[in-house]
Amino acid sequence: MRRYHACWAASLVTLVGAVFVPDAHAVLISRWEAENDATDSMGPNDGTWQGDELYGAGAVGSSAFDFGGDDDYVAIDGKADNATQGTLAAWVYPNTAASGNYVVFSYGGGNIAGSRAGLMTFRLEGDGSNLRVKILQRDDNEFSPPNMVQTDHVIEPNDWTHLAVVSDGSAWSVFLNGESEPLTVAGQTNTGNWFGDTTVAETDLTTIGGQKFDGGFFNFFNGRIDDVRLYDHALPEAEIKALAARIIPEPWTATIWLGLGLVGLGLGRRRSSGNTTLRQDG
Repeated sequence: MRRYHACWAASLVTLVGAVFVPDAHAVLISRWEAENDATDSMGPNDGTWQGDELYGAGAVGSSAFDFGGDDDYVAIDGKADNATQGTLAAWVYPNTAASGNYVVFSYGGGNIAGSRAGLMTFRLEGDGSNLRVKILQRDDNEFSPPNMVQTDHVIEPNDWTHLAVVSDGSAWSVFLNGESEPLTVAGQTNTGNWFGDTTVAETDLTTIGGQKFDGGFFNFFNGRIDDVRLYDHALPEAEIKALAARIIPEPWTATIWLGLGLVGLGLGRRRSSGNTTLRQDG
């Protein structure tokens, strides 16, 4: 027989609830679950497949977007969010590390070749053996090189990796499988610019699995992308680790945990004056 003091048990329930309740300032703007469609389950940013609509086994749930690397991508009208900081999280399964660029998520790009339209892109870059994560951002009519950073560490093809790109409004950071990665500046500076900082006059398009650029579409992803999440703030490291571990609940689950925590807290306060114990048989 195991015994738990009422106050201790209540505190434990409250702690568990607190651990799993997302930050009060966390707003999940959009979530593309890739459960055999491209709809946004959290907001208005539904996607439309361009090219072949294919799905494969997912990292979360039953399916994932499955891109062939040629001309397949998901298009979302407009800018998904106007925040000046945020988090983009997704599971990625690249089929190859061949030399080239493989876009996970992008905004902007321009309708006219050579237009130098604004661009915000998160992509993988292959070197023939492995891949690095790169962030690239520039504004309209910016003729200097774009702002770019890339991870020092690499990810391997043919395996799932959880990717989180974060801006706190002043700098970018990247997490792979919940771990913060060292970054190298590959062009200009690590500005931390986000979608709200990226101006695009001639086009207004967000894409998953490819990017619009200078009048065409390029850098198509070859592999699977699953559970794409866009937040309007910089997620703390603990929440990113939870996403990578697949243990963070959905909002309704978090509400239940919070409710249990409050009930437990009340129970502890009510019984703390005595020596009451809670009993768990076994």
